[in-house]
Amino acid sequence: MTPKFDESKEDVLCAFSIESVKDNLTLNKYLEKYPQYREELVDLSIDLFLSPSPEETLEGEETSPNAELAWEKFQTMLTQSVESSEFEELPDPLTELNKQQFKELAKKLNLSRLFLTRLRDRTIVYSSIPQKFIKALSNAVGVSMEQISASLVGSPRISVAENFKADGKPSASSQISFDEAIEASNLSEVQKVLLKNYEN
Repeated sequence: MTPKFDESKEDVLCAFSIESVKDNLTLNKYLEKYPQYREELVDLSIDLFLSPSPEETLEGEETSPNAELAWEKFQTMLTQSVESSEFEELPDPLTELNKQQFKELAKKLNLSRLFLTRLRDRTIVYSSIPQKFIKALSNAVGVSMEQISASLVGSPRISVAENFKADGKPSASSQISFDEAIEASNLSEVQKVLLKNYEN
């Protein structure tokens, strides 16, 4: 793809529509090249994701399961893209903590170190973390909510411990929800209740 900045809106939209792969990466390239056509490109992406296949059109289905799945996938990709681009320039306060500071932060927030590690390593889905908890975490660390959000958002990362222990190339853990992390992070019943209170 070698589109020029001075191309017309129709040329840009046409070029995007005939891309062999119209995924999040391709969309981001076009959004960066043509910010003035952002709304039109996003609308076109949605239309392309939701377009029924010829078979579905013949069957006369109003909304196919494939279209619904495509829509959900698109929404997730777009949200992750916006979240990442919004925070990517900010420093990461959680990874800068030394071992002692990490222990103290866990104690201050009444969390298990495993739960705090999950946060640091981005194995908890950012959108599932209550804003009240993000605020409490930012206050405890002594940085803005934006900086904490920057630390929590994005793809899971490989912890230093996993990187050190791995025989071959280590891989990051998959993400789980805030609620799932509460149940799977060696928390006491009191700690679980305190964390669930952030959701109210």
